[in-house]
Amino acid sequence: MRALLCILALASLAGQVAAEEWYQERVNAIEDKCDTNPKDGKYNLAEFTCVMIGALDMKKEFDDAGTTIEAEYASAGGGDEVDEDEFIDYVAEDAPEAFQSTMLANLAGVNLDMPETEGLATVAPDVLDADFVIKLSLKLAASPEDFFPGDLKNMKAALMGALDPDAEWITDEVFVFQVLSGSSVMSATAFAPDEASADEAQTSASEKLGDKESATALLGVEVTEDPEIEVARSVPVLQVSTTLPIIIGVVAILLGLSTCFLAKRSGGKRRALWSIDYAGCCSTGCCSGYGLKGWSQGTFLAAIFLLGSAIPIYVQMTAVADRLLCIVEQVKALTEIGGDAAALVEGLGDATALLGTLEQSLPLLGIAAILPAALAAVFMILSAGFAFRTSSTMCCAKLFALITQLFCLLSAVLYIIFGALGVAVTLEVIQPILKLITGICETKIPIMADLAEGAKGALAMAEDVGSSAADLADIQAVVDVLVPTVETFGAACDCLTELMFDLSYLVVPGAVAAIASFYGLYSVHGLCCAAKCCYSPTGAGNPGEGTTLSKTDQAVQDV
Repeated sequence: MRALLCILALASLAGQVAAEEWYQERVNAIEDKCDTNPKDGKYNLAEFTCVMIGALDMKKEFDDAGTTIEAEYASAGGGDEVDEDEFIDYVAEDAPEAFQSTMLANLAGVNLDMPETEGLATVAPDVLDADFVIKLSLKLAASPEDFFPGDLKNMKAALMGALDPDAEWITDEVFVFQVLSGSSVMSATAFAPDEASADEAQTSASEKLGDKESATALLGVEVTEDPEIEVARSVPVLQVSTTLPIIIGVVAILLGLSTCFLAKRSGGKRRALWSIDYAGCCSTGCCSGYGLKGWSQGTFLAAIFLLGSAIPIYVQMTAVADRLLCIVEQVKALTEIGGDAAALVEGLGDATALLGTLEQSLPLLGIAAILPAALAAVFMILSAGFAFRTSSTMCCAKLFALITQLFCLLSAVLYIIFGALGVAVTLEVIQPILKLITGICETKIPIMADLAEGAKGALAMAEDVGSSAADLADIQAVVDVLVPTVETFGAACDCLTELMFDLSYLVVPGAVAAIASFYGLYSVHGLCCAAKCCYSPTGAGNPGEGTTLSKTDQAVQDV
C-alpha cells in the first residue's frame, strides 16, 4: 500500500521536474525557510543543511545511504554554493538513487513514510496499559500542504514536550499526531498511564498551549483559535452516582407509608359503614378488605411511579440501540465499498445474514426495555381500578393483581440484568478487550486517514505532471476504495467507543427501574392480601353482601 499510493506518480515525476512549474511554489517555500544568511538565492552549507535536515527531514536517509551533508552539498554545487537550478537538478537527477524518490516526495508534500496496513489490529503495550486519553486540537492559519516533513516533526516534538516536559512516559508509541489536508486542523492524542500523569499533562498543556498566542509561540506557526484540550478515561470505569437511586428509594418508602395511611383511613370508613369495631390489622384494619380502597389508591400511584422510573432505562437503551445500529450500518457500508473492505465483512460468514434483521429490530430496543414495566403498570392500574369498586368477591382485581405480580418480577429481573451489564463492561477482566478497541481506533484510524490523504495527494500529483491514463486509473481505484473505507471505519470506531460508555451508564437506570419494580410488587401484593387472595374479603362489598369469609375473618368472628 505504501508504494502503491505514491510510486506510480513519482515514476513519471522525476523526469519532468526541470520542465514543469508545479514544484516552484515548494522551492520558493524552502528558500523562504532556509535561504536567510544571507538571502541571496543560493544555499551555503548551513542553509543546505537547513533544506535537507530542517525542511525535508532527510537525516535518516543520508545515514542509511552512507553519505553526508557535506558530500551531497559538494555534489549539488560542484564545490561552490548551490543555486536554485543546481538544487532542482540535484533533486531530480544527481541525488543518490537510494533516497531520491523520498526526497522528491518530501519536496512535493507527499508522505512516503506511511505505515503499512498490515498489523492494524496490533496495539502497542503502553497504549493497552493506559488508563487515560488526552486529546489536543489546534486550528492553524496555514494548510498542511505548506509544511515540510521537518516542520511537522518539530511541531510533534513541541506538543509531546508540552504534555510531558520531563519525558517520563510519552513516546512515539503513545502519541498520535495528525494534520489532515484540507482541514488546517492539527490533532494529537496521547495515552497516559494513570490519572496523575494525565492531570500533570493537562496542567502543563494548559500553561503552554492555553491560548492561541502561547500555542503559536510554542509551535512556530500561527494558531488562529485557542487550542482544545480534553482528558478522558480510555475505557469506562464503574462510577455510580447514588443520588437518583436514593431519591427513588426514599420516594418508594414515602409511597409505602402513604398507602398504609390511605388503607387505614379507608378501613375506618368501611368499618363505620359496616358498624364493626376494629379487631386487628388483617381482620378489620388496613390490611383487610375494609382497607382495600386505600390499597387500590396506593397501587395506582405505584403504577405511575413504576412507569416514570422506567423512563431512564428507555432513554439509555435507546442510546445503546443507536450505537449498535450505527455499527451495523457501517458494516453494511463496507460491503458496498468492495475490495478488501468487502472481503473483511465476508469473513464474518453467516453472521452477515443477521445484519438486515438487526437493522430492523434495533430501533425497537428502547421500547422492548420499557415494555415489561409498562405492562406491569397497565395491569396494576386495572387491578387498582377493579379493587376500588364495591364488590364482595374482588375476582377481577385479584386476577389482574396476579398478572401484575408476574410482570413486576419480570421487570425487576430484567432491570437487574441491565444494571449488571453496565457493571460488567467496567470489570477488570473486560478492560483489556475494551482498551484494544480504543487503542485500534485512536492509533490506527489516523494511520488509515494518512493513507487516504496520501492516495489523494498521489492522484493530484500524477494529474499535475501528466501521468498516463493507466497510472491515473490505478491511483483513482485506490482512492475510491480507501477514502470511504477510512470514513466508514472512523464512524464505526466512534460508535464503538460511545457504545462502551453507554453500556456502563445502564447501572443507575437499571437500579432505579428495579427499585420501582420491587415497590410495585409490594404494593400489588398488599392489595391482593387485603382482597384475601382465594377468599371473598369481608368489608369490600356492601354491608350484608357475600357469605364466604376468609379464614382470618372467620377466626375473629368465632372468638
